[in-house]
Amino acid sequence: MKRFGKTRGALEKQHEKEAHEKYQRGLKELASKNYEAAAESFTLAINTKTLPMYHFYRGNCYKQMGDFDRALLDYTVAIDNDENPQYFMHRGICQRAMNKLQKSLDDFNRAIELDPKNGAFYMQRGLTYYDLNLKQEAIDDFTRAIARTKNQKKLFKPYFHRGNTKREHGELHDSIDDLQEAAKLDPTNAAVQNNLGLSMFELKKYKKAVQRFTAAVDIEPSTAIYYNNRGLAHYKLEKYDESLADFTEALNRDPNDGNTYFNRGNTYLAMKNYKEALSDFDLAIGKVETDENYFHCKGMAFEEMKDVLQAINMFKRALELNPKFIPSLYHLGLMYHANGQLFKAKKMFSAVLKLKKDRRVFESRGLVNKDLLYYDLALEDFTQAIHLAPDYPLNYFYRGTAHLWLGRYTDAIKDFNTSLEKGCEDAQIFNARAMAWKYLNEHEKAITDLERAIKEDEKNYEYLFNRSQCYFDKKQYKMSCDDLSRAISLEPHEAKLFYLRGLAMYEQKLYKASIKDLKQALKLKHTASFAHDCYYHIGIAYCNIKRPEKAIPAFTRAIETNKEAEIPIYYHERAKTYQQLQQHEEALGDFTRVIHLQPQNAHAYFRRAFAYKALGKFQQSADDFERAKTLQPENTNLVVNYKKIFDVAYIELCEPGDERM
Repeated sequence: MKRFGKTRGALEKQHEKEAHEKYQRGLKELASKNYEAAAESFTLAINTKTLPMYHFYRGNCYKQMGDFDRALLDYTVAIDNDENPQYFMHRGICQRAMNKLQKSLDDFNRAIELDPKNGAFYMQRGLTYYDLNLKQEAIDDFTRAIARTKNQKKLFKPYFHRGNTKREHGELHDSIDDLQEAAKLDPTNAAVQNNLGLSMFELKKYKKAVQRFTAAVDIEPSTAIYYNNRGLAHYKLEKYDESLADFTEALNRDPNDGNTYFNRGNTYLAMKNYKEALSDFDLAIGKVETDENYFHCKGMAFEEMKDVLQAINMFKRALELNPKFIPSLYHLGLMYHANGQLFKAKKMFSAVLKLKKDRRVFESRGLVNKDLLYYDLALEDFTQAIHLAPDYPLNYFYRGTAHLWLGRYTDAIKDFNTSLEKGCEDAQIFNARAMAWKYLNEHEKAITDLERAIKEDEKNYEYLFNRSQCYFDKKQYKMSCDDLSRAISLEPHEAKLFYLRGLAMYEQKLYKASIKDLKQALKLKHTASFAHDCYYHIGIAYCNIKRPEKAIPAFTRAIETNKEAEIPIYYHERAKTYQQLQQHEEALGDFTRVIHLQPQNAHAYFRRAFAYKALGKFQQSADDFERAKTLQPENTNLVVNYKKIFDVAYIELCEPGDERM
């Protein structure tokens, strides 16, 4: 029995020796990164003699091979036999790789309980906190790791990860400090240079970002993302050629990255190279069909190309992927507005405002409400925009125009003044304020503002037109004509310019010039609102140059183009002209129509009396003479001697166009 015991002991020692040899061989293979061979050696060691550290190292091999299930099993066996904090740490790393984040956190907590002075455990727990999106907790653990790590070479990772996490946490300056420290510890690490570039980029220090991305490229010229990032920095610096070159280099290294095609497309878009931009956006979409940004920017290209329908289609595609994507909701609203689909535009802007209160969106909806003639709602929207950005001057201008549309001229002037005080001295503000002054009959102030508007924008014919109106109101017809002539030289196809100049010519008794301008106005578009008045003034201008036969058709067209709102003077002047041409039946009919419309018109009764007389209807004639005297007893011109007027065709009470209706 004693001899047998010696034999058993010797066998155990032999097994231990063989297991240790296999273990040592496994360590060498592990150091050489020959993970499969190392795992096999550790398996042989385990089969010979089971020890926790053999399972631990085999777990490390499996972890390196990406076989996390088997690694987890080995770490658990090791921990069950020996609560070594290193075993907990590595199992925690494995759990994190398997996205078992809470279990990972539990393992790191246990490792720290067992050895609270080991910086590596805090470092790994910080990474798990990061994955749990607990950024501050991660930063705190990286800080603890730095404080507990004595080996300078091992300080790189905690500085590196703390720097990255601080950038994502918004602590950009501290992020740069940490990443610079990491760069000192490992000057040949491309990732730290790249991440320094990212922090510089977010601080809008684009030149410094380019330097860091260039350093990353120099260290690892085969990595596509570094070229992409440098391309973005060049883009922000508006160095578009350099940006294109970088994105192209990135795609040469990784032709399947849709985001780089997208970035290059945006660069082409900034260069107004729409064909290439659309091509790159299509390539990006071909790689990733589920990113709403790609469709949105393609829509932006069409928007800049003024291809409204294509833009609408792209923004809709983006919203199919993300119905709450604010940029596409907003720009779809802009495109609907541009396309005249006002209610759809308003719906889009309202959808954005449910998600986010934004000055631009209130402003845009206000402009739609203005076009819908919902001036009160426009006023509310512009007020909301002002509330969100009280120092932004343009919304005071827009609200001022809403007051102007509503006839609140004093309030309009107040808002225009505020817009100017806040630094917006755009010509259109002076123009709008001038209109408010004009409606308040403050023509001199209006003219002063329009002089400023014209000085700021000499090519804007509307400002000249508005000043000409002020001169017209002040009866300064020559100056009105001068402004209108300048305006016509800028825009010879605008009917209202010829119309108003025709009126100004008429007031100066330049009747032939007036007729020419008014006829030109009628040849152009958009005359419906004043066509009847053009014909009327053509008619009275012909009357004043003694061409009554040409006046009749003009008065007739004046009446025909304004049937919905009969104007008595049109009939009255035509009746007088008929009478001049001895067309007494026609004159009688028109005077009767005037009296129907204006029963108190003494002049119409007086002139109709002559029509009756010419037709031999003497009693009706006498009745009309008497009625005229009754209506205006103080007017001696209406008193006639029946014997003396027998051979008188008519008595002219006033010049053509001077009837006071």
